[in-house]
Amino acid sequence: MGFRTVQGSILNTNVPTDRKRLSTIHELGHLVMHVHYSGDDMDDRANEFAVAVLIPEADTQSELRNLALANCFW
Repeated sequence: MGFRTVQGSILNTNVPTDRKRLSTIHELGHLVMHVHYSGDDMDDRANEFAVAVLIPEADTQSELRNLALANCFW
């Protein structure tokens, strides 16, 4: 049906690769950070972990610094 189990989590294999990557790292965030933690913000924390892994701030700051809204439109 397009689902696969990864470390006890279910991964939908019918989604684009970038979404699979985000979901996998999100679940890794749970494994790394939530061994001894339980709270309402667990998914938010796992999302922040995934974003930090996929889009490191140091690598993007210089690129975004020179971004102008006027340059975003054709």
